[in-house]
Amino acid sequence: MRLRFPRQNENLCKAALLLTTIKNDPERLDLLLELQRFLLRRIMSCEKRISRLQRGRGRISQRVSKGRPDKAQSQRLKRLISDIDDRVCDIRDLMFTWRCFGDGIAAIYQSKYALKHLFYDESYNIKQSAGNISGKSGLRLEYKVLRRGILSGIPVVLSDLTNIIRHGDTCFLDGENPLSIELKSSSKLSKRARRQIEQLCELSNFYVNDGAEEFRGNANVQREALISEEINYLDELNSCMDQAMHDGIATISPEIGVRYIAVRHDKPVEEKLCAFLDEFASKTTHCIFLAPDERWLPLYPFTLSMSPENSILFVQQIIGLMVLIDTSVLKSLFLENGVHVICLMDGMYSLQICVDPEDLTKGVFRLSRQIYSRIAYEFQSLRWFANEHSELLQSTKLKYKEIAPSSEEIISSHPPEWAQATDCFES
Repeated sequence: MRLRFPRQNENLCKAALLLTTIKNDPERLDLLLELQRFLLRRIMSCEKRISRLQRGRGRISQRVSKGRPDKAQSQRLKRLISDIDDRVCDIRDLMFTWRCFGDGIAAIYQSKYALKHLFYDESYNIKQSAGNISGKSGLRLEYKVLRRGILSGIPVVLSDLTNIIRHGDTCFLDGENPLSIELKSSSKLSKRARRQIEQLCELSNFYVNDGAEEFRGNANVQREALISEEINYLDELNSCMDQAMHDGIATISPEIGVRYIAVRHDKPVEEKLCAFLDEFASKTTHCIFLAPDERWLPLYPFTLSMSPENSILFVQQIIGLMVLIDTSVLKSLFLENGVHVICLMDGMYSLQICVDPEDLTKGVFRLSRQIYSRIAYEFQSLRWFANEHSELLQSTKLKYKEIAPSSEEIISSHPPEWAQATDCFES
């Protein structure tokens, strides 16, 4: 059986078991500290390996450009450079994987909907990821705060050990919302430091007030709680993966309109997979392939959705996953609530929902690709998804009815092109 990270399997298993133990008993703060020490060592080791490879690549590149090797030797050196680049990419993938366990720490103690705001910058673009931890001047202070917080009974995570927390150096996780803190050893603040603190203050005010008059370029932003308790099919997912490990391939449909397919890559299952797709997929089926990569961000981490064994099989790419969503079923579920749906799938928006397709002024809204992706990446119930967003649209419509023409509140009209939107599955 070929592993993606063959030398790290034991370490990956240790991280998965530690994270699951913390998930089952969040009071085990001793293990919270142990897991972060472990991740810190693993990530710093990766950084040192990349540094060595890049120095070697630089020497080889210099030899190619200045050493005037013959054609055959030049080709060998260029292949070696390509091999080094591939190796660096593999190590960066491993670093991302280690940070997925850090994301799991954050998601144990905080809502995924609150954490996602720490993933973006002031313009709602994905904030640049953390730089190297190795040699970081403030690391000693950050670790000191981490250790003191945990010893005081407060769950804390180092931001650099996560993919999703990109504001602040440490993040306190014990309150209603995450509290990221920027640590500075000097009293003198650079322009960059001031900008970081301003962003943290903006985030803090947004959390405290459940919204803001202006937030990241958007006016009158309001946080809304879920109307009903979220329904997920994690047990069904893990059961499907367990069966695939035994049989080579497995499928399960936890409800009408959504289906999971798990495939063991080292087994000859192509014929069976094609049979599954012929049987269960149609022209209105949206097939989503899941992989342990950055497309998972900023959604609920797979390191918590899957059992320790399955998360390692998934990371090592021994088992692959596919989610089938029947958009015709999704549309019928919305229609039961009096809501019409157009499937856009344009890369930014996935769905346009409205009360009356002939008159969008009665209420229309577009659901982003990220929101829709939660069905697959968080294994959400299709019916719950339709009910939740139908009720959100209907409740928003009632709020707008309370606004009189003379009111000072802002009423947004839909862009004209929304009225000409077409369904990608129908066209």
